[in-house]
Amino acid sequence: MEMILASHGTLASGMKSAVEMIIGTADFIECYDLDEYKMPSTIFEIIKNVEDKIIITDIFGGSVNNSLLRLAEKNLLITGMNLGLVLELCFHRNDADLKENVKKIITKTNRYICFVNDEIKECEGGDNLW
Repeated sequence: MEMILASHGTLASGMKSAVEMIIGTADFIECYDLDEYKMPSTIFEIIKNVEDKIIITDIFGGSVNNSLLRLAEKNLLITGMNLGLVLELCFHRNDADLKENVKKIITKTNRYICFVNDEIKECEGGDNLW
């Protein structure tokens, strides 16, 4: 399944760049940066006819995500873009049961978001890391 990354600024293209540093060329990812398109509605107009794609936006309730809500009917629309999430979706994008497992992937990648200061304090010898 192909993926679309859409974001404010240049987060989408930067995310694809980071993904490609890790997994190599990712021709299956298209990027739409609000810096380039200026209006979220422009991004919607360009991709309004896409079907069966994974669309990942930067932030829930943001203008980019809101403009693409109508695409959720024929695509998987996910928000809260981060590198862990995008990589997991890259690895699982062709799974037959992807639609059923999206929530599991999101839950799995949510654990990558943490307050590192607390994590270090809990590690053995963590005080030496400062």
